[in-house]
Amino acid sequence: MIVILLVLSSIDLVGAESDDVSKIIFKEGQFN
Repeated sequence: MIVILLVLSSIDLVGAESDDVSKIIFKEGQFN
């Protein structure tokens, strides 16, 4: 959980790539 939050925080800084990556993380979150 904490790791995912850190990754999401890093993605916010990236910006443009956040949409694609966040979708992937969201899917992984559903499986976990």
